[in-house]
Amino acid sequence: MKDLPYGTRRMVEIARALGSEPGLLLLDEPAAGMNSVEMQESARQISALRDRGYTIVLIEHRMDMMMSIADRIVVLDHGQKIAEGTPAEVLSHPAVIEAYLGKPTDRACDFRRATVPESTPTLLRLYNVSVRYAPMELLHRLSLILPPAGFSYWLWASAPSTPCT
Repeated sequence: MKDLPYGTRRMVEIARALGSEPGLLLLDEPAAGMNSVEMQESARQISALRDRGYTIVLIEHRMDMMMSIADRIVVLDHGQKIAEGTPAEVLSHPAVIEAYLGKPTDRACDFRRATVPESTPTLLRLYNVSVRYAPMELLHRLSLILPPAGFSYWLWASAPSTPCT
């Protein structure tokens, strides 16, 4: 089995569990470590199992997978249930947005303090970029300047509501 692609190995593990004809199938992060193609195939196969009548409890951090196959979602934050409902209901729930994206603030972070003179060579300059995904705002007035060479990194805070000063 070690010669099989990772996504195939995960599906073989699920097939083994099905051999005992379970009444309930518990899957803990079946898409962990998968690329997007493997994840989509896994989601398709898990959906097919649901359609064949299996009851499935799925623990997963890949929201794209959960939104595509779940009938109902329960969201936990630090072990406490903060929302339950259909994918659309959960995605727009204020407690979910706050827990996973942070509290909206009255002021946007002001990155103009780190302004690089226009004459400085740069690979990329972004000013006040905002991005929304469904009802959630993922970026709010982000300004970013990347030099043509060097090291750049992105930091996604575990506490997104922490103000940036």
